[in-house]
Amino acid sequence: MNISKHTIVASLLSSLLMGCGGSGGGGGSSTTDSDRVLQYNFDNIASEFLGADIDYELTTGLQFNSGWNGETVKAYNKQGVQVESFSITPTILASNTCAQKPEPLNLGKQGGPRFNISPIGSDGSRHVVNFEGLPKKYQPNFTDKCEYQNYSLHGRYIIGSSNEKLTDLGDKEEIVNPTDLVSLDDMSRLLSVSIPNLEEPLSKYVSRKVNMSDHEFIVNNDSGAVRVFDTDLNQYVNLDGTKGKKWQFYGNNYLISTFIGGSVYVYDIKNKQLIDDASFEVAVNFKASIKDLADDKIVISYGIFPDENNVKGLPFKFVYDKANTENKVYVLKQGEWVIASEEADRLPLLTVYFASLKSGDVSQFDYDLTNDNFYATYNLSGGGFTVKVSTLEKLISTGNIDGIADIKIITGFPDEKTGIQKINGSVVVKSRNVDYTLNKRTDTFYMIKDNDKSRLGGISTDNMKSIEASSHN
Repeated sequence: MNISKHTIVASLLSSLLMGCGGSGGGGGSSTTDSDRVLQYNFDNIASEFLGADIDYELTTGLQFNSGWNGETVKAYNKQGVQVESFSITPTILASNTCAQKPEPLNLGKQGGPRFNISPIGSDGSRHVVNFEGLPKKYQPNFTDKCEYQNYSLHGRYIIGSSNEKLTDLGDKEEIVNPTDLVSLDDMSRLLSVSIPNLEEPLSKYVSRKVNMSDHEFIVNNDSGAVRVFDTDLNQYVNLDGTKGKKWQFYGNNYLISTFIGGSVYVYDIKNKQLIDDASFEVAVNFKASIKDLADDKIVISYGIFPDENNVKGLPFKFVYDKANTENKVYVLKQGEWVIASEEADRLPLLTVYFASLKSGDVSQFDYDLTNDNFYATYNLSGGGFTVKVSTLEKLISTGNIDGIADIKIITGFPDEKTGIQKINGSVVVKSRNVDYTLNKRTDTFYMIKDNDKSRLGGISTDNMKSIEASSHN
């Protein structure tokens, strides 16, 4: 593996350390802070982490109304076995007070240091390194025993396929990865092509970010500036003209903003410029009924979604024509809004199925944009829930979930489903139990495999706060 030199000195070489050390009575030698500065070779650390077979990190603890207590992070492999082979041992500059080598850092300690390398994008060639709470110094305490101190080193940066550093990430920068799972609520609101009730207010537009491209974007949440990875240059480049907007929908060819003062903007990624003629106005008064809105044509919904030809990010907007009492579906092609074709663009067809699902007995419906799978959740009268798994293609061909002959039915989930996410290609379902007497809640993660589920974290009864994917060789 080609590893370039990338060593971080954990703190600045500064001021004298007073009253700390030396033999005999009162600090015999004057030793500077620089003697105790720790160094981290993150090239080697990253290489060791990627070789430790870590598939995900699970954060556990106890949850009360007053907050978390006893939070710990543990690493697991794909088989759900805890991985303990990875540790971080920094090096120390020459010291005449701490001759012994620092011991490996305990990354699973409550409130201790954290380190993870997570996958980004969809091709597996780039990863984000994230660390926090690493100690900056190793020096004597009040008993003259040397120990780690000043647990404040943190950072984020992206590495390439050879572990080379590609870019640092600022505190205000967010990585927007390709979207995998979307909920029925988001889909049905996004694809609300049915004729609206004119007596009711227009419901608010979808608020979540959706990335329908095959790669990640780096977005500055303060300025709106967007960066993308240029495979020819092997580096991240700025998309000029993206500042000053809040981008919500991402595709291979276009960006669409959330509405700003009633206006929505469209950005052409290939040509690195805003498309002035593609911007449009949307409703901002969500308390007024549709019939009372002044515009003759009202944008009911807008965003980016795949089409039948697997275009990675098809911009669309649904416009209600008050004069003709009809909805018109537009898609953006070659920088112009054109009427969508039901056969070619599929959007009108999808809306019919999402509307029928919403009116059925499915309590939650999640669709995987990466492989066409859906996960339909059914709450049970006695508590707990069941998950049925199949593909949207089969659902469309049969017309209803129960008509799918080879549908997978996974039973035995306790409590209430509160979330679902993808972890390195595997689907993880989150359930929650609330004990109102003890004022305590317990969250548990289950990984769906084939026709069954497996509880993560072994037999631990600790509350599971979060799960995060890790990268490995």
